[in-house]
Amino acid sequence: MEIIGARHESAAVQMADGWARATGTPGIAIVTGGPTHQCDNSAAVAQGAQSPVVIISAKPKVTADGEVTSLSIRQISCSPSQSGY
Repeated sequence: MEIIGARHESAAVQMADGWARATGTPGIAIVTGGPTHQCDNSAAVAQGAQSPVVIISAKPKVTADGEVTSLSIRQISCSPSQSGY
């Protein structure tokens, strides 16, 4: 497996989409656990093309009182139509 760095979450997903389209095998993008909604547009494009893309993100830290830590969002509710669960 070769790891190729990207400067932005959106670019990482676009690269995974390009890989999937070119090879027919799943493209994988690993993004930060912060504001991952920045990759939603690229994920929507990959979904529209039916590209086999897997996006892996860290789970945001939640405090004891249920608050999500800074730079973190509730990822599933942010992009429910693209979420796998």
